[in-house]
Amino acid sequence: MVFKYGAQRNLLTSVPSKPF
Repeated sequence: MVFKYGAQRNLLTSVPSKPF
């Protein structure tokens, strides 16, 4: 989940409320 959180965070930087 950690590796996915980093990748998604880059794309969903505008939505830090959803670490999915």
